[in-house]
Amino acid sequence: MSASAEKAVKEAIAALQEFDGALDESMLSSEDAAEVSEGNGEAIAALQRLHDLMVDLRWAIVEHDANFEEPEDKTFNNVEDLVVDLNNR
Repeated sequence: MSASAEKAVKEAIAALQEFDGALDESMLSSEDAAEVSEGNGEAIAALQRLHDLMVDLRWAIVEHDANFEEPEDKTFNNVEDLVVDLNNR
């Protein structure tokens, strides 16, 4: 997980926040502007969650590697389970 990927997600969040602030109701009906803003807010929230997971995963890997533990033959269905496993070592 690289800091550049985290940076790209943060830049996408900033762009969506800027877009949301620039919504011009003179070009959209109030109802359409509200729908666009709501969808934009959901996208921002999803990207923020992605960013937070990337940071958690990066730190869990750094801490795991610092312990010089041998890798185990495990698979995970989601990032949250991987982070929990790495943090519990």
